[in-house]
Amino acid sequence: MPRLAEDLIREYWRVCEQGDFNKLMVFFAEDAVLVDPAYGTFEGHGAIAGFMAQMTELMQKSGISFGVTEVAGDEGTAWARWASSGPEGEDIGASLFRIRDGLIVYEHDYTQANE
Repeated sequence: MPRLAEDLIREYWRVCEQGDFNKLMVFFAEDAVLVDPAYGTFEGHGAIAGFMAQMTELMQKSGISFGVTEVAGDEGTAWARWASSGPEGEDIGASLFRIRDGLIVYEHDYTQANE
């Protein structure tokens, strides 16, 4: 029986909070699409892997970390509310996910930087 989308995304955020975004690639389907408001759209496993490597390096250098505050979902969709914090303060955001066969096929992130 496939995992519920909510369970998958809870595990995704458990890994994300550790700070090595490269480890998130096991959650993505080969044909996945990731939309990031600051960096653009990444289509396919290779493009997303490149973005995750860039994010790992950037977050480690800048001292920014992420933490999830809420996750909900059903069999095929999920959303998460999260915050990032670092030397410049805290930003809040949310992510929407579509899941197929136990893997993320679409992630769209939204952020609201504190002014």
